[in-house]
Amino acid sequence: MRHAGGKGCEKMTNRDIANIESRFDSGAYAMRGMALVRGMGDLVYDADGKEYIDCVSSHGSSNLGHCHPRVIEAIRRQAELMISCPKTFYNDRSAALKEALSGVAPAGLTNMFLVNSGTESVEAAMKLARSAAGGGRKNFVATIGGFHGRTMGALSLTWNKRYKEFCEPLVPGVKYARYGDAASLEQAIDENTAAVFLEPIQGESGVRIPPEGYLREVREICTRRGALLVLDEIQTGFGRTGLAFECLREKVTPDIMCVAKSMAAGLPIGAMLARSDLKFKPKEHGSTFGDNPLACAAGAAAIHAMVDEELPARAAAEGAKLMQSLKELEGNGKVREVRGRGLMIGIDLADAPGRYVNAAIEKGLLVFPAGETVIRVYPPLVVQRKTCERIREILGEVLA
Repeated sequence: MRHAGGKGCEKMTNRDIANIESRFDSGAYAMRGMALVRGMGDLVYDADGKEYIDCVSSHGSSNLGHCHPRVIEAIRRQAELMISCPKTFYNDRSAALKEALSGVAPAGLTNMFLVNSGTESVEAAMKLARSAAGGGRKNFVATIGGFHGRTMGALSLTWNKRYKEFCEPLVPGVKYARYGDAASLEQAIDENTAAVFLEPIQGESGVRIPPEGYLREVREICTRRGALLVLDEIQTGFGRTGLAFECLREKVTPDIMCVAKSMAAGLPIGAMLARSDLKFKPKEHGSTFGDNPLACAAGAAAIHAMVDEELPARAAAEGAKLMQSLKELEGNGKVREVRGRGLMIGIDLADAPGRYVNAAIEKGLLVFPAGETVIRVYPPLVVQRKTCERIREILGEVLA
């Protein structure tokens, strides 16, 4: 077999790799033409050797950039010791990750269930909410435009019908409130509501930021009405918006918080964090790989790197500069608005984003669409100033 680089191997090209993968394609993904085979910091390279600035960051999973040395070293060392450990046993790497996570999470979220992805953390939160609510409260409130995952439970909370109509029926008892409208959310809650699920910033629907004070209002409403508040920080977490978690901006502590994506700098892991009094009963939930020592070692290293390198503050500073420069494009006939927090940036266009995304890729910049009209720009939090200048330059050319 040929390889994409490596000594003694016949090098594979983008076309070679695409041809092989296409033979086994599930059909679920709209594939792009190049095969990414290497990354370092804020850059990635395809099999033909072309360099790209990475503003996709694996859909927000690579906040530390590619191949962060502390994460690489943690993986290497743990791989020589133990890779898998069933959760019926304690493990030192799981313990270290949970201590690291508790050090950056909102105070009081001390019960943790580790999983492999964001959608699994949402599934765990749905089950815990129903378990904690007892017999009467089984229903959920989510928000218009919200995205919480693609498995059957999380998909029931997700708004966009094109993700879910083909596989209905889903979990019943979900109501939707207007995002950013606390009165609409309160109206949706009733005596059967177990929990409210929402994102502090909606990512998939186009980097939509609610009005100031919205999360505080939602927290008060949920407390008063007896519904649990579940915040989905899967995209916003681990420094992306300029804080460790976006809910800290309004000093709001949810009852349950879902995290994943950049938790281990790109390795598959996630977590559901809950108040100390919210616990599963034995056998109510489980995960084969959720606490695996390899991902836990990477996760602890990633969190410590985020803190030691002050990456949330860096995201806030670099993101403000980048957004300010991108806002110069507003009103040019193609760009309606540039919005975001930290390095979670959306460019709202006057038409569909597809051709502009493709043009940016041709020029060596990876960006990705959201909603019907938005380009998302998610650089790694380690992005260099000169790279930000090049991002602005390319987007200026593409959107001129």
